[in-house]
Amino acid sequence: VGGTYLQHPFFPTMHAKTLGLIALIALTVLNMFGVVLSELGQHILIVTTTFPLIITTVMCFSKAQLSNLTPFAPYGIRNILQATRLVIFGFFGFESASSLFSIVKDPQKNVPRALTYSISIVGIIYLLFVASIIISTPLHLFTDPRIPLPTVLASIFPTNTWILTAIHISILSAVLGTIHSMIWGSSALLVSLAHQIWGVQLSQRLAVLLIGCGIFGSFMSFENLDLFFNLTAILLIIAFSLSMVTLLTIKDEWKNGKNLITIGGLFTAGIIFYFAVENILEQLL
Repeated sequence: VGGTYLQHPFFPTMHAKTLGLIALIALTVLNMFGVVLSELGQHILIVTTTFPLIITTVMCFSKAQLSNLTPFAPYGIRNILQATRLVIFGFFGFESASSLFSIVKDPQKNVPRALTYSISIVGIIYLLFVASIIISTPLHLFTDPRIPLPTVLASIFPTNTWILTAIHISILSAVLGTIHSMIWGSSALLVSLAHQIWGVQLSQRLAVLLIGCGIFGSFMSFENLDLFFNLTAILLIIAFSLSMVTLLTIKDEWKNGKNLITIGGLFTAGIIFYFAVENILEQLL
C-alpha cells in the first residue's frame, strides 16, 4: 500500500513494490538508530498524517449537502459490518505503546494516560474526517471500492488539485507511521521475550533487524491485499480479545461496571472476526 501511494504521484516511473521495499528498509534503518532519531521520524509522520486530514475535513464540510445522506446505508447494515475487517487496521500500532514503558517517566501512570488521550484524539479526527467525506460526496461516487479516495475528491474539488496531494501524503504517512511504530514495538517485545524466556540479552538493533527481516518476508509473500487485511484483522482481534479476556479476571472490573465495556469490546471483536473469516473462506472457495 505504501509503495502504491509513493508511486503516484511522487515516483510514477518506479514500480510500487520496489518503492515499498525501499520504504521498509528506510524504516528499519531509522529504528536501528535509536530512540531519538526514531522519535523525530514519528513526530514528522504524525504531522504529515493529521494536518492534511484536518485541512481536508474543513474543505469537505464547506461542501456539505444533507441530500448526500439520503438514502443512508442503501446496501444494508451487513455491508457496513463487513467493512469493519478493514477499519480494524486503523487500530494497528496502538499496542506498540507497551514498548514505551522502558523509556517513559512513571510509565504505569503516563503510558495508559497517553494511550487514552491518543485513541480519543485520533478517533475524533477520523470520525470528523469520515463524516465530512460522507456529507460532501454524492453516493454514486462510492460504488466501486477500488477507486482511491483522492480520485473521488477530485470530482468535488476539480480546481483544488493540491487537496489530492494532501490526501496522498496523509495516507502514506499513516501507513509508514504504523509500520514504523510496529517495528519499534515488536523489537522491544522481542528483546523482553529473549531476556525473560531464553535468558538472552538481545540488543535493540539486532531485534529491529530481525523484525525488519520478518516484515520483509511477509512483504514478499503477500500479493493479495484483501487477504492481507483479513489476516491482519484476525490476528489483531485475537490479540485484543485475549487482552480483554484478561480484564474480566480482575475483580474491580466487575465492581465498578467497567466489565460491561469489556464485554461490548469482545462482542464487537467477534463481529469483526466473523466477517474476516467469512471473506477468507469466500476467496478460498
